[in-house]
Parts: sequence; structure tokens; C-alpha cells
Amino acid sequence: MHMNQLVPKYYDKFKCIGSECPETCCQGWQITLDKETFDKYQKLDNFNLKKKADRFVKKLPQEIKVNNSTKGFFAEIKMQEGTCPFLGSDKLCSVQKEYGNSYLSSACSQYPRKISVYNEKKIKTLGLGCPESTRLILFSEDSMNIIEDKFYSVKRFIKLYDDRDISEIKILGEKIFNLCFSLMKNKEFPIISTLCVVKKLLEEKKNLEFFPEKLETIYNYLFGHFKNDNFLQFDNAGLILEFLREFYVFANEQNNNAKESYEKLSKNFMNVLQTTFETLIDKSRKLEDQYGEFGNTRTNCLKFLRNEYPQLFRNYFLNEILSNCTMFTSRKAFAENRLEVSLLGAIIPQLLIIGQFSKNNHTISQDDISRAFYLTHKNIGFFTKFTGNFEFTFRKRLSDILKKIDENSSFNSLLFLFA
Repeated sequence: MHMNQLVPKYYDKFKCIGSECPETCCQGWQITLDKETFDKYQKLDNFNLKKKADRFVKKLPQEIKVNNSTKGFFAEIKMQEGTCPFLGSDKLCSVQKEYGNSYLSSACSQYPRKISVYNEKKIKTLGLGCPESTRLILFSEDSMNIIEDKFYSVKRFIKLYDDRDISEIKILGEKIFNLCFSLMKNKEFPIISTLCVVKKLLEEKKNLEFFPEKLETIYNYLFGHFKNDNFLQFDNAGLILEFLREFYVFANEQNNNAKESYEKLSKNFMNVLQTTFETLIDKSRKLEDQYGEFGNTRTNCLKFLRNEYPQLFRNYFLNEILSNCTMFTSRKAFAENRLEVSLLGAIIPQLLIIGQFSKNNHTISQDDISRAFYLTHKNIGFFTKFTGNFEFTFRKRLSDILKKIDENSSFNSLLFLFA
């Protein structure tokens, strides 16, 4: 059966750059295999590869099924000093070179692609843990224009469902998604205000299931209420710098307590975080002076980004909204925290960018901006946990840090850090 697909304009431009990649995806995490792929590794006829498979490919104690799929997590490839043992000196996969793509695990063959399936339609995006996908997503003016079936440009309403014989709840979710996506595309509406509208609409979704005709009224009220970002204009320099201080400690504790190499944040991320910390936090100076200088540096950096890369954060959040479109249409609990994780995925790169901006005498390159994003998103799993119902929650230590800002709302805490 043919399935229509919706993709951002950047999607079909993606091609793995292989050995030229500055941050290989073959290190820094666990690589799982389904049973079919595991069986292939047990029958490798290349002596050296078979020897590595016998040593590093291990069955899990119990197969983990994913969403009732016939394929699940049956085995894993144990890392060798944090790197996949099948990665060659040429920075290419030795299994893929010898046997082709059919011998790759789904995790390896699909990364960094993301797919959401809606009946007879697929929504495809890319994640930002990859340098090449990050470049394609963030820096082009039209990268987040939507294309249907590789031909039709979607100008207005994005149909998540081709079949219009769907429930009122699905129709409502589709409408909320379109309102949020269109608002984030509106360059006249502040990003921070858009995030507030998105959050409020998600909170109202359950009530709107009973009164769907109220959606337009509620949206118009929120639009008017948040149409400018004056409500968040306050000096948050001290707040952000103290968050950086505690986040730096948290990241180092994570690595110091890690028992396995895949439990450690990547060296490249830690190096950039170390540079950011040492550049922005001068322990020899009074706190008030540190806050004042950081506030000025941050203001100048964000002004630079607005002038040189005006679409940067808008493209980021558009991609996050599209990638996580199920949070608008699903009634399940796993839709709850996607917006907060997306916000965290903007705050940490912003801090790393400010650190590099300060170090480079108030300038920064596109490569440095891209690096801040892909290093953060490659390591995002160390700040969150993926629960049994396929939801992200913040790790307790990070959650405790955020509660110091707003004890009752992680969204508010993150909003204050991003504002």
C-alpha cells in the first residue's frame, strides 16, 4: 500500500557525509539489534568481523518489544572505549563496507531520521544529533517549508490524516498542530510567546475535546495575551549563570559516576561545556560583576544571531513541533513532556554559543553554532530518561536544578532560562 509522506524541504537533501563527519554517530551510546540482525552477525564469514561479533555483540537478558512491533531490542553491540568496535580507522562502518546496508541495525540505518505514522501518511524529519542534518535544518530560510509526496508544496493547512473519516479528537489535534506550526512560522510573533501559546493549547486539549468549537476563541485570546514578550523582560543573567554552574557540576558527576563508557557524555561535548564554563564564570570576581558581564555578552550574542542567522531558533522549534506532532494528536501520557525537552535542547546550545561568542571576541561561525546544537542533541539522553511508556522525563538531578527556579513548573523554569 502506498503511503503519502510529508517532509520538510531539507529532508531529501540529507546524505551521510561518512568519514568527513566531525562527530561520528558510531560512538557515545548503546546500539541495539533486533533478532534478525543479531542472527546475521552470528553468521559473518569474514574472520576478523566474526571475531569482533563474538566478543562485542551480546544478547539482552530479555527481548524488549517496541509498540507491539514484530521487531524489538534483542541484543546490543558493546562499545569499545565508547566507540563501536566495527568502526574502522577510516571512520566508516566495516560491516556496512563488507556486507551492505542490509546488515545494519535499524538504529544505524535510520539515524538521524525520525518517522511519525498517521494511518496512510508518514511525517519524516531529521534529528539534530548529526552535524549534516543540523546544518540543513537550521540555516536555510526555506528549510522548514513542507513538501508532500516529493512534489506538492503545502502552503497552508497540513493534513496529518488523508482519510477525513476520523474522530473529532484527531481533527482537534490536527487543528491545534496547524495553529502552533503556523504561529511558529510567523516571524512577527516572538518565539518565546509562541512557546507559551503552544504550552497553553496543549494544557487545554483535554477540555477542548468536550468543547472543540471553543478552539478558535481560546487561540485568539492566547494570541492577544502573548502577542509581545514584555511579560518576560527581566534581568535573568544571574538565573542563567547559576543554572550553568549547577549544570556543569551535574554533567561532571554524570561522567564520574558512569560505570560503562556509553554512560558518559561525549568528550567533545564536555570540552565545549568546559570552555563555556571557564569563559563565562570567573570565580575570582564578585557575583554581581559576573552577572553584569554575562548579561552584556548574552545580549550582544543574541543580537548577533538575530542579525546573521534570523531563522536559527525558529527553524529549530518548527522542526521540533513537526518531529513531535504526536503530542498534539495523541491522548497518551507520552505526549506530556516533549515541549520541555525541546526547550532544553535550545537552552544548552544557546549557552554553548554564548561561551564561544565570548571566547572569540564577540563573533561566532556557523560551524560553531552547528556544533553547539549537534553535540547537545547527541547527548540529550544523558539529561533525560526514556520511560516504559516511551516518554522523556528529566533526570532527577536536572529536575532538582530546574525546581530551584520554579518548583511547580519545569516549563516555566526553562522559559525563564531561554527568555
